[in-house]
This record gives sequence, C-alpha cells and structure tokens, in this order.
Amino acid sequence: MRDNPVHVSCKQVSKQVGRAYKAVWARRNHLGIRCVPIVRHWSSEKDALLGKLTDEELAQRLGRTFCAVKVRRTQKGIPKRTH
Repeated sequence: MRDNPVHVSCKQVSKQVGRAYKAVWARRNHLGIRCVPIVRHWSSEKDALLGKLTDEELAQRLGRTFCAVKVRRTQKGIPKRTH
C-alpha cells in the first residue's frame, strides 16, 4: 500500500517521482497539500555539544543547518560559543 501523500515530505516525493523539489512543492501547494517537514530528533549526546563548538562548526559536524543548531541552542538557553 502506498503512503498517504499528505504524510510524505516533498523531498521524499521528489525522489520517488524523479522531479525537482521545487516542482513538487509548487504542485502540492497548488493542490492545497502541505509539505511535511522531516523531523530529526536531537539525542542527549548531540545536545551536549551545543555551546562547545561554534554553531557553524557543530552544524557541519552533525550535518544540520546553521539555523537548526542556533534554534536548538537558543531553546536550551545555552550561550553561543565564539572561538
């Protein structure tokens, strides 16, 4: 049985149908289907690294965006590290 398209991310759909992400996003938007973000949970080990490296360094090390690291660090109330 196929996944309900409402519960599949635009990234997954684009890979499945061989179309560009932006094309899938535009079509789903036109049809009123929200793109579901892929949620990546933070482990306690990764949380422990927040503030120990710069946000840029940690983002690269974890394969996450700079914004994702900055938001998580800010939510946890951890001050940013500057070299």
